Amino acid sequence: MSIVSLRHGLRTQDKITQITRLLAPLGGVDTYFCPGETVAILADWGLPLSAAAGVNAHPALIYAISKIALANGAKEVRVLLQPAAGFDFQQTLQRSGYDDLAKESIHLINLAQQQLLNRQTTLNLHQDTYPIYQPLLSADVLISVSKFKCDKNLLFGSAISNLAAGAAVEHSPGMPPASRIMADLSTIITADLHIVDGFRGNAGYQPQKEDFLAAATDPWALDTVLTAIANIPSAAIPYLCLGAQYALGCCHPGDIMVVGDTLPTTSPS
Repeated sequence: MSIVSLRHGLRTQDKITQITRLLAPLGGVDTYFCPGETVAILADWGLPLSAAAGVNAHPALIYAISKIALANGAKEVRVLLQPAAGFDFQQTLQRSGYDDLAKESIHLINLAQQQLLNRQTTLNLHQDTYPIYQPLLSADVLISVSKFKCDKNLLFGSAISNLAAGAAVEHSPGMPPASRIMADLSTIITADLHIVDGFRGNAGYQPQKEDFLAAATDPWALDTVLTAIANIPSAAIPYLCLGAQYALGCCHPGDIMVVGDTLPTTSPS
């Protein structure tokens, strides 16, 4: 059985406290952050919009995770970022509020400028090897922080979808062969912890009535819970069907234990 930790959140609350409470059912912060280790945070980020828009993972969450890691003796925290196609890295940093993180001993890494290493997938659903950005492979601890976003029967802000940011592969969520690519990549890019930012923004694509945070070590279980929050049948998400077919993680709601708070209510789609 997989565990998903879920907390209703307020944007005004202290984020370090929120993350600490969120991780308690998953073993606590000491499970993921140890002295002398390099921590990489793969952030769902890329558009030059402020946190109020709700399209990038909230910079305050990235700051909180980084500070927890450093307080637990991490040697270095690297935030792995890649602007969306056509956008300038520095301009996107500034407009998204992420440039403030650089002032706090947090290293901001532009993945587009990093070395790519080919890695073999165990599934070969779309192709045999994928070019993966080296910082994801060299970190002692990899944390994925995604932004919850959905539209009708499309879940395009989730734990599994965020892993695609770690590879130089073009795909469009919800369209073939995106699901096969996402399943392949999940066998190569294995984050130690997945956190989902469910704070609502003004740009839409977030039907939940309540802000929330969710976390798990199993991204498939986490995304299955996200479909329940989004009022989307998990069977309607092609990559979750593939995950269940190939036993990549826990994709059956009956085998997932949600601890903490109840699922946030969601407006009808």
